[in-house]
Amino acid sequence: MTSYCATINDEAITKYNELILGNIHKGIIFKFSDDLKEVVLDDSFNGDSFEDYIKKLPDDDCRYGVYNFQYTKNNNNNNNNNNNNNNNNNNNNNNNNNNNNNNNNNNNNNNNNNNNNNNNNNNNYGEKKNKIFFISWCPAETKIKNKIIHTASEQSLKKSLVGIEATIKATDNTEISQSIIEERCK
Repeated sequence: MTSYCATINDEAITKYNELILGNIHKGIIFKFSDDLKEVVLDDSFNGDSFEDYIKKLPDDDCRYGVYNFQYTKNNNNNNNNNNNNNNNNNNNNNNNNNNNNNNNNNNNNNNNNNNNNNNNNNNNYGEKKNKIFFISWCPAETKIKNKIIHTASEQSLKKSLVGIEATIKATDNTEISQSIIEERCK
C-alpha cells in the first residue's frame, strides 16, 4: 500500500516555532516539495493585514498556512452589566439598612460609585489577544494527486504544530477573509 502522507521538513517546524514563540512572523505558508514527499516552507509574512496574507495563496495549488491573528477583545458590555447588577444589589442592601446606619450607607454608596468609575475607565481599552489559525487551502483547480496528498498530510502537520487554536478550510477567497477570522475570534 502506498502512503500519500508527506513528511514535515525541519525548517518548516523551525519557522512555525519562531512565529509562536518569538512573534518573528505574522504568518507562514507551507507547500509540498517538487516530489510531493515533504511539506516545506513556501513563504513567511510580516505584512499589514490578513487580506495581504491570503493574496499570497495560489489559485491553482494547495497550501497550508499559519497566521497569528491579533485582535482586541472588548468586554465593556459584560463588565458594565455586572457592575450594574452589583450596584442594584448594593442599593437594595443599603435601602434595607437605611434606618439603622444612614452614615454608613452614604459612605458605601460613595465607595461603590468610585469603584464603578475606576472599573469603567479600565475597560474602555479592551484586552489585546492573539489567536493562531491553521489554514488548509485547496482550490478546485488543484491537481487531483496534490489534493489527495494535501488531505492525507493535513492531520500529521497539525499534530506537529503545537498551539494551533482554530482551523479554517478554504477552496476559494469567499471562504477565507478578515471578517471570517474576526468572527472566529468572538
